[in-house]
Amino acid sequence: MRKGEIFATGLTLNFFDSPDFEKENGDSREDSVIIARNALRILMMGWHDNWKDLASKRVLKAIFVKRDHELTRGMRLAFQQGFDSIFDQLQDSDLNEQQLNQAQLFISNCLSLLPFSDPNPYESFIIPQLIEGQWRKVEYKITPIELTPTKGFSKLLIDEYDRVFAYGLTPLIDTEAEPHLIFMGTTYPAGQGFSTQVDTDLALGTPGSFLYEHGRKKIIEWVTQQYRLGKKTHVCGTSLGGSLSLLSDTEIGNMFSRVDAVNSPGEYEPWLYKFPYDHWDEFVQREEDPPTYVQKQGNDLVSRHGKWKKEWHILQVNPPESIRGPNVLTDHALMYTGFAETEVVVVDTEEDNEERRSRDFWSYTLLRGLSYYFGYLPYRVAILPMLRFVLNNKLATALTLLFVLASIFLLPALSTAVATVLFTAALIPLTIFYALKVYESIKIVLGWNEVTQPACHSPNLPRNEELDLYANEVSTSFTYKEIREYYEAKRCTLKGKEFLPEENEKNQEKREMLSYSSDPSHDDERVDFRASKAKIFSMKQTIQLLGRFGLQASANPSLKTALQEEYDAYKVGKPEKSSLSFV
Repeated sequence: MRKGEIFATGLTLNFFDSPDFEKENGDSREDSVIIARNALRILMMGWHDNWKDLASKRVLKAIFVKRDHELTRGMRLAFQQGFDSIFDQLQDSDLNEQQLNQAQLFISNCLSLLPFSDPNPYESFIIPQLIEGQWRKVEYKITPIELTPTKGFSKLLIDEYDRVFAYGLTPLIDTEAEPHLIFMGTTYPAGQGFSTQVDTDLALGTPGSFLYEHGRKKIIEWVTQQYRLGKKTHVCGTSLGGSLSLLSDTEIGNMFSRVDAVNSPGEYEPWLYKFPYDHWDEFVQREEDPPTYVQKQGNDLVSRHGKWKKEWHILQVNPPESIRGPNVLTDHALMYTGFAETEVVVVDTEEDNEERRSRDFWSYTLLRGLSYYFGYLPYRVAILPMLRFVLNNKLATALTLLFVLASIFLLPALSTAVATVLFTAALIPLTIFYALKVYESIKIVLGWNEVTQPACHSPNLPRNEELDLYANEVSTSFTYKEIREYYEAKRCTLKGKEFLPEENEKNQEKREMLSYSSDPSHDDERVDFRASKAKIFSMKQTIQLLGRFGLQASANPSLKTALQEEYDAYKVGKPEKSSLSFV
């Protein structure tokens, strides 16, 4: 691509039918979706001068004080409605090259904002994708991938609401669709992982390095799992999420189909420390480097810093003034690629690197370093943990304070015997309490602690019935060989049961099907299944595990562990009853 070339323009994609705000109707559950749609109208459909209409007490509390899970549920449903709208507009469209580029950018940008809705692993999303020249609706199962440390010294400063996740989207049924990997940008103050994200934004190095280095093994495992199935992954993210996308691009980009980073900072050019997992030059030499697009929107400040790889495509997004936000903050947050008047222009990568060299020293290195080491770091490692300890242990803190004050002012006025008794009676429970706290910390440092399920992905959180994997069924087909292997793994390897269930009326259909599948001559025949989407996905994952471990997998103890993890992941979100039928 040449400098000044218009890469994308000429296509209007409306996330909803109308850009105008909807009015709330007084029903809390419905209002959650309306508020979410209005917020997405600003983000996807241009700036609104009446944005203050969104600033209700409920919304402000959800942004700055405590996350509102009903609002995030509503946002997930609003996202799905937006994706449906995009598909309807693209389905029968005849696009030129620039319009097609714009469609791809806009869908990626919408995906980059999806993590702000707290994606629920027990829901699915249907997202438009261009496959062999045709737009399809592709349904995806969501897999949260934790990036924060779960054990070791660093974990001591990571509270439940500090945990940060990337999200892997695996096609539920469509075998030709590509998977997505989405890295989350820096969230709002009450959002999941805010303090950790700000920490890695400001710390020296490329923003996101701390998160990537702690989560890279899980990222590589998930991406490799897709790659073994013959699929390369599309990766995207905005701001910090874009930086994480680019970091992963330099290590495992040979397994990516494409990378889209929006308003992302570039790489930090180190003085002493170099990112240790950079294999980009090797990918370029082997011609395995994926197409990588970095969008700089308007006058965004974040994307004006850092260094780009010379093979990356740097794009300047120039929106029409009529829909543009009033300042650099809105240029950073809003997505401008859904408008026909928007021009996405190619920037010379090496010229851009040279232009920002001096600025990088003063702001990306010096100012950022001073802000971190003299501002945020003391707050993060001292003030914040102290505040959390007090708030989470109010009684123990009050008793400790009372004990100290009594020791100073009350005990000296008492007789020695009485003072000794009172001092001992107060000291023993406090000593036990703090000893247990120290023991818990030692367990974490040594890696003996149990990794708990994230509260933000609890199966008890509200779901959208329309998106619920357990409440909605789907039909697909399996070969009898796959059926046999699945039930051998589930019934024999995992549960220690006989392959054929007991002969009774309830099990008759399953017994006949399993008996038929046990004859190898039927291996290539197919049988249609109808079950919950969660069940179908679990079956597919189990069959993939068996393929990974090989034909003699049943004797491998690692297989049983992997099968148990897969089964537990399915079971945790499962309601009391689930249906499975052969059709």
